[in-house]
Amino acid sequence: LEGIDFENGENQISFESKIIPISQNNLNAGEISQFYDLLIAKDFAKAAEIFSDEYKIFTKGVQAYLAFHQKLNNDSIIKPASYFGGTGVVVAQNKILDFDGATQNIVQSFLAIKQDCQKDMDENMGKNNQQNLAFLPTIIVQERAKLAHLGDLRIMFCGNNLQGIFVRVNPNFEKSKANNLHFGGHPESLFKRYPINKNGVDLMINDMTKSGLDEKNEELKKAWALYGLLKNIDFLKKIKILSGYSIIGIDALLTEDKSGNYKYGFNEINLTSPMGQTQLLLLQIAVKFSDLAVEILQEHGFKIHLEKYQILADYFKNQTNEIVLQAKEILLR
Repeated sequence: LEGIDFENGENQISFESKIIPISQNNLNAGEISQFYDLLIAKDFAKAAEIFSDEYKIFTKGVQAYLAFHQKLNNDSIIKPASYFGGTGVVVAQNKILDFDGATQNIVQSFLAIKQDCQKDMDENMGKNNQQNLAFLPTIIVQERAKLAHLGDLRIMFCGNNLQGIFVRVNPNFEKSKANNLHFGGHPESLFKRYPINKNGVDLMINDMTKSGLDEKNEELKKAWALYGLLKNIDFLKKIKILSGYSIIGIDALLTEDKSGNYKYGFNEINLTSPMGQTQLLLLQIAVKFSDLAVEILQEHGFKIHLEKYQILADYFKNQTNEIVLQAKEILLR
């Protein structure tokens, strides 16, 4: 939200964040692995010698990370700016970092992406494939939400119209530090049977109060926080960039003010893959492609039976590389 003209002159709706480039993004897969291997070994002199340009921008990025982490009272998280699913989130909780510590946090984020990429390749292309597809050109350093363990919201927009809000909760949050479905989180209805507006919040709070909940109750405090959330959503509608996307997923996390009141702060606006939009598009393409692909492969003697809407990739999942390569060769003619 940098550069946005806030009505009161100060950003009160989102967590403080800084986007920091840490790579020239011109290394090949093997060079990226070698560079990070040197960082893991803390052989910074050799990293600077072999990858001088890359190391310069990486060092500059680490220094920017350290400065912003200090500004956030040494209580921040980092996450990849160009990945998804909560992978690569690293918490530096109430910890004074030095260059080495900050570097290892970034390395940890990279290794999480690498492991995720490798797992995906192993599942889809066989364990013999050792190609590294992981990269980390940019990180986001962000103020840590102190109540993130209570769940985070996914707010869905279609154009400028609010479609729905649900909360993602992960019973194993302390292990994964994320509520994403990718890490075992599950969605729950936030407003339950109430309308998704201020009148709905009024009804919710009224029912909670009648049931005997006092003002210190966690669920009631979260309900009160919804007022501020709905007001801030109205403000977000004014941001021009959002009107250019058909589906938008906005994330919000709980935090606490000095008086102990709960409030929601936005921490991400997902434009390219809000709740699997990209994956759904790829699925649609794969379904359409599979019918044609099966027809072509059957003409070349492949015995394939696919149920309706089963993706072709599923057939090859446990096949040998030779069969996969042969099929690709036929399909790419």
